[in-house]
Amino acid sequence: MGALYVPCLVLSLCVYETFGQVSLPQNKTSDKNGLVPSTASDKASNVLREILNQESLVRFSMVQRIQDLVMDAIDNKNNREVMKTKLASLKNDLQDLEIKDQQIRVENVELKRELKILDEKLNQISDTLQVISENNIVYRVAATEDTLNILSAYVNKSLEKANEDVTEFTFKWSQWTEFRSLQRTGVVFTAVIKSTTAIGSSQTVVFPHVITNKGNAYNPSDGVFTAPINGTYVFFCSIMSEKSHNSWVKINKNGVSQVVIGARGDSKSVYSAASNMISLELIKGDRIWVAAYVTSPRLYSDNGNPIATFSGFLL
Repeated sequence: MGALYVPCLVLSLCVYETFGQVSLPQNKTSDKNGLVPSTASDKASNVLREILNQESLVRFSMVQRIQDLVMDAIDNKNNREVMKTKLASLKNDLQDLEIKDQQIRVENVELKRELKILDEKLNQISDTLQVISENNIVYRVAATEDTLNILSAYVNKSLEKANEDVTEFTFKWSQWTEFRSLQRTGVVFTAVIKSTTAIGSSQTVVFPHVITNKGNAYNPSDGVFTAPINGTYVFFCSIMSEKSHNSWVKINKNGVSQVVIGARGDSKSVYSAASNMISLELIKGDRIWVAAYVTSPRLYSDNGNPIATFSGFLL
């Protein structure tokens, strides 16, 4: 490009110096006043000068056009160089892109392999979780059944206890109601014997004549008092021995002797009297009666006037 530009510039300068500075020869002959005479040759010279000037202008214009063409050629060459540089850069970029694309393809293959491995592991984990879930459900169901069995047993036991409590409460309430009723009406009795009576060994002494029997706990037929409710009771027995006979009796609780009453009749002219009293804690159904303590005691009575008595009451 530089080698083409220099000759063109030299050519332009030569043309300009050759034709641009052309002037016609001047007539050095002048008149006294210094004026060039206006002759035909002068006119021709002026015309020729004018023509040469115009030619110089044309040539200068051509030189300028040549310079423009040279500059355009230079610009085109520069543009081609720029384009070559850009093309080379693009080729490099394409090569880099191809290398990156190859790397990406390799990475994609590796990622696909890793994804496949992850997918297999996820499937294994899913299967394991399913097994664990199933086992956990079975375990929870079993644990729930055990818990329900325990709760059922506890509830049944609680219901049994509640039924027992209700039964006991009902029983106690019944007793309390009965007790309150008996407290209002009273539990008290007194029974007597109006005639002298001989009693066999260990025989129950029956006091057949009832004076008082509130609550109807004493039975004059067999001489037994049956406790109607739980509570504290007081019992009293008095007897008199016939002359020349000993009279010994006892107060039994459910067949077990509690106290003894003894009246001695050793002298043929002496009558002896004796009595005893006892308080007992009884539960409903306990039985109290008087029985012979020695063989064949005789309980004296004075012509229908009762001396032997058996009494009891609830405190």
